Amino acid sequence: MEIEEEEEKTQSPEFWNDPKKAEVLLKKIKVKKNRMEAFAKAQETFNDLKVLEDFFRDEEVSHKEMDEQFALTLKQV
Repeated sequence: MEIEEEEEKTQSPEFWNDPKKAEVLLKKIKVKKNRMEAFAKAQETFNDLKVLEDFFRDEEVSHKEMDEQFALTLKQV
């Protein structure tokens, strides 16, 4: 919601009246978007790990596959 609200501000005709302030806001938006994307990737890899765990219990995936997914998840976090 914060990102959407801040992006709405960029649509204002007066937005570029203060270029430095506009630039700061655009950078803040970019940082927030990057954090959201990183969180989404971490969540996705964690969910994949949970699914693999079920397959592991059924002996359908190996320890190596679990370890690889765990390492990927840890990297994302």
